[in-house]
Amino acid sequence: MIQRTNKTIKRILLGFSVVFAVFIVGAVIWVRGKQQYADPSFDAKVVRPTYTTVHPKVLIDEAHNNFHTAGGRYKPFATLLSNDGYQVVPNKEKFQATALKGYDVLVISNALGATFIFLPGAVNLRSLKRNVMRFATGCEMAAHCS
Repeated sequence: MIQRTNKTIKRILLGFSVVFAVFIVGAVIWVRGKQQYADPSFDAKVVRPTYTTVHPKVLIDEAHNNFHTAGGRYKPFATLLSNDGYQVVPNKEKFQATALKGYDVLVISNALGATFIFLPGAVNLRSLKRNVMRFATGCEMAAHCS
């Protein structure tokens, strides 16, 4: 009787394991199909570019494990900006006055800071705000910036 019970338990566990494995594989396939991708067929042509002689510099943040990057999910956006006469530069450095100097536009999208948002090293919002405000106002002296 005990042997039969052990076999029954093993079969039940095997059945649950198979069902669980099928569930996990299905979930992975479903999630993979829901991810965002850049549209490689997006037509980023600009018939009459806004900037033909002066080319404002656009800095796209990529230094904080950003979800969108100039060469990734924001590629169509970066291409559109370039075709409109902007000079697009991916930012690989943490925000500091020296890294932001000389740029006209700053693009920040989905900055995480850490590889995983729940790990240490996430974006220091106070420092980010201070440096972005310095960029926006052109203020470089910490004593004069609020």
